[in-house]
Amino acid sequence: MTELPESRPVAVVTGGNTGIGKAVSQALADAGYLVAICFGTDEAGAQALASELRGCAIPVDVTSEQSVQNAALRVLREFGTPQVLVNNAGIQERVPFVELTVEQFDRMMAVNTRGAFLMTKALVPAMMEAQRGKIINISSQTALVGRSEMVHYTASKGALIAMTKSLARELAPYGILVNCVAPGPVTSGPALASAAERSAYASSLPLQRFATPEEVADTVRFLAVGGEYYTGQVLSPNGGEVM
Repeated sequence: MTELPESRPVAVVTGGNTGIGKAVSQALADAGYLVAICFGTDEAGAQALASELRGCAIPVDVTSEQSVQNAALRVLREFGTPQVLVNNAGIQERVPFVELTVEQFDRMMAVNTRGAFLMTKALVPAMMEAQRGKIINISSQTALVGRSEMVHYTASKGALIAMTKSLARELAPYGILVNCVAPGPVTSGPALASAAERSAYASSLPLQRFATPEEVADTVRFLAVGGEYYTGQVLSPNGGEVM
């Protein structure tokens, strides 16, 4: 594993207090990062995790430009330019397309796509000035294959992949690497199907099981700590569903 500087580098993780985000925060802290855990809900849980990891917890509404700017300014003021930004904050739901409302579509895009755009926009200028940085967007394997009753979710995650590729090209001259992790089904994910449906889904995968959040975090850690020749890539720990 690549050795990190003696002083702790800084990583910002949105939605860093639950599910995949919590596992990412723990993995990066274990790798030597000071983790700024950006959270939208469960302040007590976020503060407890930050204390455990010797990091900090920062409240943020990723759909609000002002809230994101405030969070970014706090990171820059207290810790300096982050070496890593993980855009993980997201929501998920299943709705038949004919029942999907404009409000539901807009909310999904606001959290999953606009949130990543706002946080990246707030921190990229400092990364450009520093001539280094890594941005890791958490998408989904559903963006690669589609999923019934999840049109708005797959659209939001597909947009993240497209944004990743364009940013990777634009920011490469500044030493900033931009990649995407697109996990398959994860044990910590919301229960959007019955137990029988989830069991059948798991059995259909070549590895016949869902990933743990820690397995997804392993991929993020690889890109954060190493992965120096990766940019514009989509790494998909999905149990073989997409090959």
